[in-house]
Parts: sequence; structure tokens; C-alpha cells
Amino acid sequence: MPREEEVKFRFKDIAHSQEIFRMLCYHYGTPVITLEKNRLFDTPQGELRSKGWILRLRSVLTFDMARNVRDCMRFILTVKKPTNRKSVRWEEEMDVGQTTNDVRRVISRLGKLGFTKVFFYEKLRSDFRIGGLVVTLAELPLLGYWLEIEGKEREISACARLLGFKRKDAITSDFRTLWEEFARANNLPAFKKLTFPRKRRSPVL
Repeated sequence: MPREEEVKFRFKDIAHSQEIFRMLCYHYGTPVITLEKNRLFDTPQGELRSKGWILRLRSVLTFDMARNVRDCMRFILTVKKPTNRKSVRWEEEMDVGQTTNDVRRVISRLGKLGFTKVFFYEKLRSDFRIGGLVVTLAELPLLGYWLEIEGKEREISACARLLGFKRKDAITSDFRTLWEEFARANNLPAFKKLTFPRKRRSPVL
């Protein structure tokens, strides 16, 4: 099972995010932009989460900004489990289809295995490939704007510095945990579904 090393940094605001976006576009060209719909699954007792595991079914709709068209939808099933380092997880993923019927079959099979959907969230993301890194600028409902960097630790740290972030400010929590922390801090109910208004489900970065 391959290892995934990834960290997050929080942008100060949308202006900060757009500044970095323009800089990356200038140096690395038009990014791949996608709308994600992420379904997290667990047992009713929360056994996966208690062990630090993540079982995720993600739909990915890709936008071709150069041609101003949408690409096909993909559905990806991912399993992650922790290692002895917070920023590193073991990850295994597989494509499970491109149609609504495909995803319904996967959800049905997960249900038969004892898993139920426990959280759903959307994300708009712009991906840049910089050497061996995947650098992502992301927006989430209510949680705002984020920089995610995935790759080898030394390259992650160098890239973060280049973009004006300090490695000590890196965040390794998953977005479900970040949402729950945000809800508590702002006296909000911890909704199990975090989505954009319909008019916002398009590339904006």
C-alpha cells in the first residue's frame, strides 16, 4: 500500500488564495480544476475513525479551463490508515466507475459490509504538478481557502517556504475534523453535510 505525505495550510482570505493562484498559473500554466463530492463511511460505532482510518468514496468532475468544458465524472474509493507520523498515511485507491449506477452499487456493497455514510462534503480544487509534488488550492463551504501539498517531506517544506508558508504552521487534520472544530469554535451545529450553494459549484480560483 503506497504512502501519502500531505499537509495543509490555511490561506488568510480569498485575496491571498487568488494571489498564489495567479503566481502558480504564471509559472506552471492552466491548472486542472475539479469539483469533489466526498462521502465518508464508517460503522455505526465509529470503529474506523477510532483507529484513525478513513473510508472515502469521492466523485470528481473535472473542468478543462483551456476549452471551458466539463470532462467526465469519475468515482474513486479510497482507504487511508495512519502511520507513526501525523503527516503520512498509507493510502489505497481504485476507480469504481463513471455513472450514477456505479456509485449506487458501491454504496450498496459498503452497506452490506456494515458501513454507513457518516459525513459528506464538497470541495473545489485547482491542482498544479510541480516536480514530484501535487500542489492544490482548495475551497470548502464555511471552512474557506486552503493550500494542500502532497509529496516527499523535503520537497513539501521547500515548496511551502517558496509560497510564503512556514512548515511549523502545517495542519495534518482531515477536513471532517477541521469542520467539527470550526463548528464548536463558532457555536454551530456540526452538520453531517457540508455543501456549496448551487451557483458556487463552479471554478472560481
